[in-house]
Amino acid sequence: MDEPDNHLDLDAKQLLATALSQYPAGFVVVSHDQYFIEQLGIDTVLRLA
Repeated sequence: MDEPDNHLDLDAKQLLATALSQYPAGFVVVSHDQYFIEQLGIDTVLRLA
Protein backbone atom coordinates (compact mmCIF):
# COMPACT_ATOMS: atom_id res chain seq x y z
CA MET A 1 0.00 0.00 0.00
CA ASP A 2 1.59 3.23 -1.12
CA GLU A 3 1.00 5.93 1.48
CA PRO A 4 -2.48 4.78 2.53
CA ASP A 5 -2.63 7.60 5.08
CA ASN A 6 -2.22 10.34 2.46
CA HIS A 7 -5.09 12.88 2.30
CA LEU A 8 -6.88 11.51 5.37
CA ASP A 9 -8.05 13.59 8.29
CA LEU A 10 -6.80 12.61 11.75
CA ASP A 11 -9.87 10.54 12.66
CA ALA A 12 -9.76 8.55 9.42
CA LYS A 13 -6.01 8.05 9.79
CA GLN A 14 -6.52 6.64 13.31
CA LEU A 15 -9.27 4.29 12.09
CA LEU A 16 -7.01 3.06 9.29
CA ALA A 17 -4.11 2.49 11.69
CA THR A 18 -6.36 0.55 14.07
CA ALA A 19 -7.78 -1.60 11.26
CA LEU A 20 -4.34 -2.37 9.82
CA SER A 21 -2.83 -3.14 13.23
CA GLN A 22 -5.54 -5.80 13.71
CA TYR A 23 -5.16 -7.26 10.21
CA PRO A 24 -4.42 -10.98 10.69
CA ALA A 25 -1.90 -11.31 7.84
CA GLY A 26 1.20 -9.60 6.55
CA PHE A 27 1.21 -6.49 4.40
CA VAL A 28 3.61 -3.93 2.97
CA VAL A 29 3.04 -0.24 3.58
CA VAL A 30 4.90 2.80 2.27
CA SER A 31 4.64 5.92 4.41
CA HIS A 32 6.72 8.92 5.43
CA ASP A 33 4.76 9.26 8.68
CA GLN A 34 6.80 7.58 11.42
CA TYR A 35 3.99 7.93 13.98
CA PHE A 36 1.54 6.16 11.63
CA ILE A 37 4.04 3.33 11.10
CA GLU A 38 4.50 2.95 14.87
CA GLN A 39 0.72 2.73 15.36
CA LEU A 40 0.61 -0.21 12.95
CA GLY A 41 2.90 -2.28 15.15
CA ILE A 42 5.25 -2.95 12.24
CA ASP A 43 8.25 -4.98 13.37
CA THR A 44 10.33 -4.98 10.18
CA VAL A 45 11.28 -1.81 8.34
CA LEU A 46 13.16 -1.50 5.05
CA ARG A 47 14.51 2.01 4.56
CA LEU A 48 15.52 3.09 1.09
CA ALA A 49 17.81 6.05 0.56
